[in-house]
Amino acid sequence: MEQQFIDALYARDWYVVVALALFAMIFLAKQVPVLRERVWEQIPDAWRWLVPVLTGAATGFVDAFQEGLPWEQAIIRALAGAVFIGVTAMGLQSATKESTSITGQKERLKT
Repeated sequence: MEQQFIDALYARDWYVVVALALFAMIFLAKQVPVLRERVWEQIPDAWRWLVPVLTGAATGFVDAFQEGLPWEQAIIRALAGAVFIGVTAMGLQSATKESTSITGQKERLKT
């Protein structure tokens, strides 16, 4: 049982790809005016962190379900997906936001 718990916590190789794709989708939803107006702005500010976390959790759960794992391991895999996929995508968003704000500050200082 302990080994199954530990195995369920390991990140899959493709979680990074999913995190990058999720980052790109959220980035587009925030940058493209039509998507920003119809999708991103419809989500209250206080709940926007749930988008990547729930997407990551759902991905982990579906992965476990497709492997035929018991529901306990599927829940653990969902938690791992929320952390490894969702939090990674949130970190990428934060890094992008910080890098663009630094660039903008440098341009303002030049003028």
